[in-house]
Amino acid sequence: MKDTLYLILVVIAFFGLVLHAIHREERRKDDRRKQDLPVAVERRKGDRRGNSVLAYLAWGLRTWRGRLTRGRP
Repeated sequence: MKDTLYLILVVIAFFGLVLHAIHREERRKDDRRKQDLPVAVERRKGDRRGNSVLAYLAWGLRTWRGRLTRGRP
């Protein structure tokens, strides 16, 4: 009876380790696929600058202000 119990435990442990190895391999493949994806396309609303000089200057001011405050919290 003891030998049968030990054999059953060994078989269950073996299949558990096989399932665990398969699961880890699938996760590793998924991680590699995620790294291979191209960079997401930037969602912009077209050209932010209007056709007027005032709109162009306002766009430049917003860009300049954004660069100054980007590094600060």
